[in-house]
Amino acid sequence: MRLGFSSMAFEQDTLFKQKPQTTERALFDGMLDWIRKTLEFGETNKFEFVELILESPITDNANNLSETRDLIESFKIPVNFHAPFINNNIIDFSWPLRDGSIREYETVLDFACTLKKSPSSITVHPGHVQSFLMQIYGGVRGIYFEQALKRLALKSWPQQTSICFESLPMSSNFFNKIDEIVGFTNQEYYKKFNLTLDTSHLWICEDMAGFDTYFKRLGHLVKNMHLVDNKTKDNDPHVPVGKGVIDFKEIARCIKKYKYDGDLVIEHGGPSAVLRTREYLNSLLK
Repeated sequence: MRLGFSSMAFEQDTLFKQKPQTTERALFDGMLDWIRKTLEFGETNKFEFVELILESPITDNANNLSETRDLIESFKIPVNFHAPFINNNIIDFSWPLRDGSIREYETVLDFACTLKKSPSSITVHPGHVQSFLMQIYGGVRGIYFEQALKRLALKSWPQQTSICFESLPMSSNFFNKIDEIVGFTNQEYYKKFNLTLDTSHLWICEDMAGFDTYFKRLGHLVKNMHLVDNKTKDNDPHVPVGKGVIDFKEIARCIKKYKYDGDLVIEHGGPSAVLRTREYLNSLLK
């Protein structure tokens, strides 16, 4: 089991501090600075890996991906990836948007194959439907999901890399309740895929009682965990671990009980908060 952190830790110190960019090159340079600061912090503070969020324009073209690869490989720290999610929706009711979203994931899988050291996991989102559209499009969510996974399954990716669909909060109206996730993962088309457990999302949907059940029913598929706190069921503000109401002692108990040996990702902002969370988690998991 490895403990790392997400590049989300440096969003506020990089992306949200810079002025609005007026060229694509300047925007991409800002993204590279975000990645660089994440990798530097990870190496300096001896984290076991980092999870890099690959959003546009990083994935827009071969040149951007090549520069990103060169930057990653100038550091020694291992990396995992979180595929694009801000405008991505592989179950959108619009075919062009579904197709573009799947192609974004395919681009990340291809990118992983070009690295000298492959990521152990790539986290992807299963999609979402806005609540006011559920009456119209809710019934075809599973059809679109199946189509997307069958297409992704045709791709190649490194043997040691797990493609992990992330359990989502209630607002996604998809892939959030344990029974629903079990139903999808039991399908033949899911056999090549795994799961990312997000502690905030699961708490929103199932309360603390859901963690033992999730591990019992789905633990064999979980290869990655996002560790983040929360104070409200209404949204997911990525509260630092220990600053909300989620019981991480219970989560640590489940990790030990079910012998989880995948990756643990601290997924909240603030470098100093990330260091405090690492210390706290190590005390719970020792």
